[in-house]
Parts: sequence; structure tokens; C-alpha cells
Amino acid sequence: MADTDGGAMLPVPVRPGVDESQLSDRQDVSPLRRVHHLLQGRYAWVVGLSLIFGALGGAGGYFFLDDIYLAKAHIEAESYREKTVYQLEENERLPDFDRWVARRARLITEDPRVLQRAFEDPSVQRHVLTADQVTEGAESLRDSMTVFHDPRTSMITVMYEHTDPEGAEIVTQAVIEGFMAIYGQRDIDAMNQKIVKVTQEREERQRQIKQKKQEISLIANEYGSDVLLSMYERKLADYQEFESKTRLTETEMVMRGIDVTLSMDEQIALLNAQSDQDPNKLTAQDYAIRGEPTVRKLMSQMDAVAGQIRSLNAQGLGSQHWRVKNLKGEYDSLASTLQREVDQLNALLATQEQSVQVAMVSTEDLSLLSDYQLIRRYATEEKLRKELEEQTRVLGQRRLQIDELKEEVQALQQDLAFVEGRLKRLTTEAGTDEDAGRLDIASNAFALRQPVNGGKRKQLAVAGMGAGVVLGVGVMLLIGLMDPRVRSTDEATSRVGQTRLLGVLPMLPEDLGDPANAAVVGYSVHHMRTLLQLGHRAATSPAFAVTGPATGSGKTSLTISLGMSFAATGARTLLIDSDLAGGGLSYRLEAVVRRRIGQILVDAGEITSQELQQALAAASSSGQRLGESLINLGLLEPSRLSEILEMQTNTYVGLLDAINGEPVEGCITQTDIENLWVLPIGGALLDDMGRISPNSVRNVIQQAREQFDVVLVDTGPIPGSVETSMVAAEADQVVMIVARGDERSRVESAVGFLHSLGANLAGFVFNRAEQADLERSHLSSSLSSRSAAFSTDQRQGGMPNDANGPNFGAVARAMVSRHGEAVVTSTIADVEPNGTGARGERGG
Repeated sequence: MADTDGGAMLPVPVRPGVDESQLSDRQDVSPLRRVHHLLQGRYAWVVGLSLIFGALGGAGGYFFLDDIYLAKAHIEAESYREKTVYQLEENERLPDFDRWVARRARLITEDPRVLQRAFEDPSVQRHVLTADQVTEGAESLRDSMTVFHDPRTSMITVMYEHTDPEGAEIVTQAVIEGFMAIYGQRDIDAMNQKIVKVTQEREERQRQIKQKKQEISLIANEYGSDVLLSMYERKLADYQEFESKTRLTETEMVMRGIDVTLSMDEQIALLNAQSDQDPNKLTAQDYAIRGEPTVRKLMSQMDAVAGQIRSLNAQGLGSQHWRVKNLKGEYDSLASTLQREVDQLNALLATQEQSVQVAMVSTEDLSLLSDYQLIRRYATEEKLRKELEEQTRVLGQRRLQIDELKEEVQALQQDLAFVEGRLKRLTTEAGTDEDAGRLDIASNAFALRQPVNGGKRKQLAVAGMGAGVVLGVGVMLLIGLMDPRVRSTDEATSRVGQTRLLGVLPMLPEDLGDPANAAVVGYSVHHMRTLLQLGHRAATSPAFAVTGPATGSGKTSLTISLGMSFAATGARTLLIDSDLAGGGLSYRLEAVVRRRIGQILVDAGEITSQELQQALAAASSSGQRLGESLINLGLLEPSRLSEILEMQTNTYVGLLDAINGEPVEGCITQTDIENLWVLPIGGALLDDMGRISPNSVRNVIQQAREQFDVVLVDTGPIPGSVETSMVAAEADQVVMIVARGDERSRVESAVGFLHSLGANLAGFVFNRAEQADLERSHLSSSLSSRSAAFSTDQRQGGMPNDANGPNFGAVARAMVSRHGEAVVTSTIADVEPNGTGARGERGG
């Protein structure tokens, strides 16, 4: 079955007698069955390649080897060393001595320096190495060498294979001597390296301690001490006290009705608009806040003299005491000088016409302050409060930095003490004894006099033959793995998991001259329709979505043929084209719905709904078209009718209009097949995808359920099509079609995506099946008998002449031929473009 290519398919339902539980278990495919899927159709090649490669492998294995001789040598490892003063872990028995020996054994072959020393040995160069080995270098020795360690002993056995026994001894001896030259004194070297490393660690700790102390000194110099906690607490207390005063000033302003959210200039401007008072005449306190040096100096002197007077009063000296009198005289003189200075400043201020910005006065009784003074006091207090807040924050950060640095210095000093103790113990235990290592040569190399591969030639011949057979099978398996396509019903079933197989669709010729094909198609499609009906148990009308993993898989042809089958049962059936990218259903059925003339005029506001009903009634009674009736009633000009007809020609109604809220019955058209309607794609394009939502799709399907017995939705591929995801989630059941040649990964992705949407997957249909798949279905005999019976009837009755529709797929045309019905022709639910009116309401 095909949507776009020349072939068409025959649906064959699931073979009778197969239990549903068996269908659900097909996802657990055994490895052998997977291999069968990969090799299916290629077994002749498998046998041929296996015989060829097996013969070549057996011959190659038999003639591959010469006699091989083996040489051995032994290295012994000691588990502990004698201590000098301290019992260190370097002197004690290794906690995992066997693993330590095993690691040393691996180093014989894994350390390239060992093999390089053996390779450069003069005896090896002169008596053993071939020209190829000289070219390859030291790595050429590794392939013939084996190192063995028995966990029950501390012995390492080194073995080397060579075609000459003397050559095997020479290489083995060179290898163990090279290994001992590198690792014989490895323990002493390791301890010396530890001493160097620990010394470096000590120096690094000392450097870090010095650096941290320097950082502490830098911060301490800024504040004169590295103990900043008390300073921070005092600064914080000052800030809190000052903030409390600022809040009192703010409260006083609120009580006087002054908006504290405004700036000082805005507040003063507001007061000026409400009062005749001159704000430019400032007090001494105002000038002190502004930073006038003379005023601030005089006020400071006055505060000092006033403080002395209060102190003398506290001592019991009255106002007549000569010391108190002198201080009062000094205070009055300073006050007079201050007043003259303030008057001069006010005069200068009036001359220059400058604005005044003063914030606070020395008095604590806020009720004594004018509104102007209170505003200036609050502005200055707020500025000073923010400065104090910033100073407190910075001081707190510095205190935390010093505390963190001190903690780091303490931790580093503890590390330093530990490192120095470790260095002292290592230095004491570092001996100079040349025999202090744990490794020693237990026996020099010796060669066995008998070859070790006496029976290997036959074994290799058998192994080569087996490898050849495996290679032949492997090549074909690789070809199967590289082929991403689904090629059989069994393979498709394994890819879709628990989803049941609804039917098999073989390829049919485009020319259905053979009436037997039509009989088979009719039986198969009706059988698939029956399975879907049996699977729907709800009382509402069913809505089925037809989708697939790729384009061109046969979705549209299957939708049309199922629609014909449902319609043949007398069920009012609606086909919906929701494939915005392809629109195959609308193309196949040539379904076009144009907007009615009356609706165009009503939407444009040129006539009312009542006028439209009046024109329709007149057209019905007179037999005229709607356009003529509108002209006769004086509701429309003839020239405007021509424009509306032109507009109607270029206006298509379909799925997008129904989604946008128009009634479904106004967007569909009936085909020439009884009981079969179509909701075409209309003027929707792929760019209209953003206008579709799950709710709108649900509303369209619900309207279709209310008006039709069966709803079939032709969709695009999934998961690549967004609208398909919405339809699949809203449909009662989803039928997925898998075509021979579809990619396996796409099939699995499509099934997984449908499950993730929560879609109810009714089953899948295998498309473009080969004859072998049909025979395995156990329905070939039944279908053949039905085909033969129908062929006899058809030879008597003949084939309908109109069974080959211009756009139908082979399956849909075969369905029409099976029932002797006429194919669906171009379906346009409106007036022709060149008409002058409409056929009743259908045109309007």
C-alpha cells in the first residue's frame, strides 16, 4: 500500500488462533530470533561465505606455526625490611603483598623501559633478533613473552617463546636483568622521592603561613589592630543609635504631614507653595550642617563653653560665681559673633539667590524645629546614616577576613607540625644498604628442550575453520546491522513491543485488471475494520487516527479504504485530513470546500442574517440562485456579486477553519460514495501550525463524534509532525502503519512517542510485505479461495468501468470495484467559479 509511489498494498489481518497474550509478549525477542531477523533472505550468502572463509581459515591455521621453545627465569620478592629506629610502613610487611608482587610482575611487560633494555642487549641484537624485529623495535619482544605470578608464593616467573631454545634463554635473561636494573633499588628510590616531596610540602606550608600573616598585617595596619571585634561592635552600636534618631525625625515629619518619599528639594518646594515663610534665611545650625567652617568653629566653641558651665553647675557653683560669670560672658561674646556671621551669610545667600540645603540642628526637641529645619535635618541624617552603614559593613568584612586568615594559619601550622614529624622519620629510616630492596633474581634463564606447541597446528586448523565460518556469518550480520530498514513482519513485530499486529499489506500493482485482487482487498480491509470496531467498547462514536513513522508509508490509502469499509456498513463516516505538510487525503479525494456566498456577505457586514434568510427563502421559492435573489431584493449590486464570486473562488474552507471555531458541518463535503464525508485541509499551510492547540483539536473531534458514527483522521508522520501528536492524544485509538523499508529506529521512536503521549495504540499494519510474510500469516489459502470465488463471479458480471479513479491508491480503487460503486470525483461544496449565483443555501 503506498501514498505516493506506484504500488499499493493488500491488508491481511492477524492470523486466527493467535492469543492476545502471545502478541503482547513479542517484545521479548530472543537473541537467536534477532539474528534470524538480520539474516532473513540472506541465508544462501551466509552458507557460501562460511564455506569459503572456513576452508581458508583451516588451511591458514595449519600452516601458520613453526616449533616453539620456551625459556624461564624466576624473580623472588621479599615481604618486609629491617627498621633502623622508627617502624614505618615502608619497613613493614606490605598490607597487600600479593597484589604488590602482581603489579611488579605486570611491569615487566608494561614498562617500555624494561623491554628497551632487553632489546638493546648485545647478545639479543647479535643472536636473536630478526630483521623485522629490529625494524619494529622493543615492542616486538612483548608478543612472545609471558609473565606469571603464583599468589601462593612470592615468586615471579618470566617466560619467552622462540623458535631457537638458545635465543629464548638470551632474551629471558636480558629481560630479568633489565627489570632488576630499574626496579631492584626501587624501594630506596621511592623513599628518597618521598623525602624530597615531604621537604617540598614543608616549604610550601611555611610559605603559605608567611603569606597569610602578611595579609593579616595589611588589614591590621589599616585599623591599627588585628582585633576588630570590639571596633565593629562599637561602630554597629553607633549605627543603630543614629538610625533610631533618624527614624524619630522621620516619624515627626510624617506626623506633620510631610511626604518622606520625596526628595529634600521636592519637600521644600511643596512647603514654599503652601507658606509665605522665606526658607533662605538659615540658622547657625543650618550653616554648620552645610559645612561653613567659621560657623562650625564658633558653635564648637560655644558647645565647649556651655559644657564647662554645666560642669560648674553640677559642682554646686551658682550663676553669681565669678568663674560662671566669666564663662557666660565668653559664651555671649561667641553668640554675638556667631549671629553677625550668620547675618552676613544670609545676606550673601539672598544676593546670590542660592537654594538652602541644611539637614539638622543641635537641638533634640524636634517640635522646636520648623518644617524647613526638620526636612534638612532628615536629609542630612539619612546621608550620614548611609555613610555609617557602609563603614560598619566594611569593618565587618575586614573582621571576618582576619578571622578566616587566622583559622587558615592555625590549620597550616598543624599541617606543618605533621609534615616535619614525617620528614624526621623518613630521614632516619632512609638507609644506604644496596641490598635493601625487596626484589632479587632467584634463578637465571633456562630453556625447555621440547617444543611447547606440538599439537597446536591441528588445533589452529580447526580454530581457523571455525573462525572462517563465524566470519562468514558475521559479515552478513554486519550487513544486516548496517541496513536500518524493517524487512519483515517478524522484525516489525519485535520493534513495536506489545502492540498487536492488525494486518499485513502486500504490494499490489497499480493496474487492478485482475478482479481477484479487488476481492482480496475488500475482504482484508473489512476484516481490519471489524477488528477496530470490536476494540471500541465506548458508547460514543469512535475516532481513529492513522499515522506512521515516515512519509509515503501508506497512511492516506489506508485511511480512505477504511473509510469506505465503514461507510459500506451504513455508518456515517467522516475522513479528516490533518496532515498540514502533505495534505494527501484532500489531494486523493480532490476535496475542496469553498466558503458560501451568504456567509461571506454576512461576515463582511454587507447583509444581516435576517436578510440572508429572506434571500434564501426567495431563492428556494423561485428556483433562482442565491446571488440572483439578492440582486432582485436590492440587497446586492451585480458588480459586487462578481467580486464576491471571485473571492469565493480563492477561498477554501477546511480543518483550520473548524479549529478556529467554525462549525464542522460548514467545513465538510460529502463524497459521491454513500455515507462518506471529508473534512479537507482547506487553505491551511504548514505555517499555520502555531494556530492549532490540543483544545481546538479536541473540540473538532468532539463535534465530529456528535454528527458522525465513525471519524477517521489521516495524520502526518510521528514524531516529526506536531499536529499528529495532538490528534493521537485525543483519538480513541491510533492505527500505526509500518512499511517494509522504514528505518527501525524511526519505528521504535514512533511507538515510544505514542506511548509517552498516552495514546491508545490499537495496533499496527505491516505494509509492502513480500510473499513469504503472507505465507507465514496462515491466511494465504483463505485469501486464495476468496480470490478464486470472486474471479468466477467477476468473469460473469464484469469489472466496473470506473474502478480506476484518477488519484486513488490501488487499495481504495479496489474497494470501490469490490462494491461496484463509482469513485469519488472532484467534490466542491460550493458554486463553480464562473457561476453567477449559488444552488440554494449550498452556494450561500
